Amino acid sequence: MAQWLSQKISFMECADRRPLMMMLFIAFCVLAGVFVSASGSGGEGKLQIDILLMVVVLAYLIGHYNASPGAARPPSADKKKISEKIARGRRPLPRARPWAEGAPPGRGPAPRSPRRRAGRAPPRRRTCWPHAKGQEDQRASDMRILDRVQREGVVPRASHVTAAMRACVRCNSAGTAVRLFDQMLEGGAVPDVHLLCKSSASKFFKLVAESLDDKRMREEGLRLLDVIRAHGLSPSTLAQNRLIVAFRSKLPEHVLAYFVQMKESGVMLSSTAYRCIMAANERTGPEFTLKLYNEMLELGIKLDRVAYNAVLCALSQLGMLDQAQQMFLEMSSAGLAPNGKTFGIMIKVYYSSNRPKEAVAVFNAMQEQRMEPDRFAYHHAINSCIKLQRLEYALELYKGMLQAKLPPCDNTHIYLSAACKKQGWTSTADQIMKDLEQVKELHAARGPLPKAAAGAGIERGGGE
Repeated sequence: MAQWLSQKISFMECADRRPLMMMLFIAFCVLAGVFVSASGSGGEGKLQIDILLMVVVLAYLIGHYNASPGAARPPSADKKKISEKIARGRRPLPRARPWAEGAPPGRGPAPRSPRRRAGRAPPRRRTCWPHAKGQEDQRASDMRILDRVQREGVVPRASHVTAAMRACVRCNSAGTAVRLFDQMLEGGAVPDVHLLCKSSASKFFKLVAESLDDKRMREEGLRLLDVIRAHGLSPSTLAQNRLIVAFRSKLPEHVLAYFVQMKESGVMLSSTAYRCIMAANERTGPEFTLKLYNEMLELGIKLDRVAYNAVLCALSQLGMLDQAQQMFLEMSSAGLAPNGKTFGIMIKVYYSSNRPKEAVAVFNAMQEQRMEPDRFAYHHAINSCIKLQRLEYALELYKGMLQAKLPPCDNTHIYLSAACKKQGWTSTADQIMKDLEQVKELHAARGPLPKAAAGAGIERGGGE
């Protein structure tokens, strides 16, 4: 039996010996148990010999299996990769990818990149033929659309107008954009305007606003805003500011009224439009100016110097002097340097609030910064000096006012002449009244103030 089993096993050729190993191990355990039981029970000697022979055969087969080179279990794929990675000391290279669709014919898969000696592979070159070809095709299509717009115009349909707008924006064609805008002025918005691409339309009208010169913006700027609104868009900040710049920030009444109407209809105004409306109403409608100021604060719009000056003037007109002084301090805290108008308003505010000393101080600061006061600043500064009983300095300011060719206010002559008479300077008071008559005559004739009349007969007043 042992000989037969040995012969059968020796001639077996198995591709995978692991099942055989398990079978042999189980058989070995069974035979070992039988051998122990037989030896304990005193069985026949032949049985013991056969059992010993089978144990020897099993031991031989186990040793042969372990010694066989093909019997070792191959490592798993993950362990193999890890071992290869450790052996190389770097990451394995990625697999080569085939060429993208649209590559030139005749090219096969891209070969693996050669490894550098430093241990890293150089970056692979990417093919850009499909992208470049798409750009060339798109540009050719845009040029055909632009040429058709210049020759024939555009069919008033949302799809055609959108394609033309996109072509103008992509090619930055200002001339074609203006040509399409002219067509819109003649025919109005497209009937199916709700199907128009809002993003393309926004970029298109931005290009139109940048392309129109100041003259045409003054003539057709409001029509541009109408066309933009007719296409379901709100006029952008750029379009509004282009119209304001064309008028040098001095908007006519009808333009101001249009901006107010836009605001009331829900359109968001630019900060420049806000300040223009505020400055235009600072004296005639100070309440409206303060209302716009509060709206700017709620919307988080940053105020510039023009807006601050408009608010200061409105507060001064309404007699809100304490608020005006607080606003002046806030302006300085915001880092905005006051200009001549700011100084003039504050001189009036301090004079009206019976603080002549501060009014004179602001006037002096204005002159120190080489700013030319206007006739109203001189008027309030002179009257403040009269209140402070600084009559000589008031006469100096009066003389400097005449030298600057600024016609004094009527009340300036009257108050200063009365102060001189009260001081006993009769001749100076009479000369001031003569100057008043000359100013009236020159004002009636609409002529400039002659240099000879500047300060004639005015002295320091100490000799009288």
